[in-house]
Amino acid sequence: MKVYCFPMLVAVLIVIGCSTETAQPSDSNLVNPEVELMPALGGLDFDKPITLVFPVDGTSDGYIVEQSGRVLSVTSKSDEWMVSEILNIEDRVSDRGREEGLLGLALSPNFPSEPYIYVNYTAADPRRTVVSRFSVSSADTVVAQP
Repeated sequence: MKVYCFPMLVAVLIVIGCSTETAQPSDSNLVNPEVELMPALGGLDFDKPITLVFPVDGTSDGYIVEQSGRVLSVTSKSDEWMVSEILNIEDRVSDRGREEGLLGLALSPNFPSEPYIYVNYTAADPRRTVVSRFSVSSADTVVAQP
């Protein structure tokens, strides 16, 4: 038994198109003219940012993952944002496709007292997904060590 949905779809579209009632905007649908868009993080530029991760200890430091293979630390001091590179694995990462590259970052649950970061990325030769752990040096908390 074959079921043909096309005639029913056409009938529904005709009924909807012939409806005499038009939607009127309500007050809740209006855009607030006082809302202003502002650049995030002081207008800093990033190359294909994938995610922003914050530690659970409540510090203001955040970590931005770039698809090319970099992890950047972002810190706010006196309303000014500072960026420093904590991990660069661009030589290991294959980002030639849209859904390839450095795709994720997780911090140890007890970060920074347990100084481990975990990254998920795609690699080539052979083409594969890799999950790696890096330790953040206790002497220099802004650079991750392989």
